[in-house]
Amino acid sequence: SRTNGNLANAASKSAGDVSSSVNGTNYKTGVIFGSCSSMTGSVRIQVSHDNSNFYEDHNSRFYANSTNGHFVGRFTLDAPYFKVEFMDTATYTMEYALCS
Repeated sequence: SRTNGNLANAASKSAGDVSSSVNGTNYKTGVIFGSCSSMTGSVRIQVSHDNSNFYEDHNSRFYANSTNGHFVGRFTLDAPYFKVEFMDTATYTMEYALCS
C-alpha cells in the first residue's frame, strides 16, 4: 500500500526548523521530494519510536540540486514516525510518499 502528503508548501523555513511528524507505522520505505530556494539547501530525516523524542538520522541527509534547487531522497522507515529537519534558511516546497 501507499500514502503521500505535504511537508511544506512554499514555506519560509529557518535552519533547524522541523516539519510536522508523519506516522509511517505500516510502511517500510519513504521518499521526500521537492524544491528549495537555496541551491545549496539540504534537509535531514529525524526518527522517533514514540512521536515525542526525535533523533537525527545522519545517513538520511539530502541536498538540493545546484542547478534548480530540486531534491529527492529515499530512506528506510526503521522507526514508526519521522520528521524533516530543514538545514538552511530558505523557502521549501516538499512532499512525501510512503510504501509498504
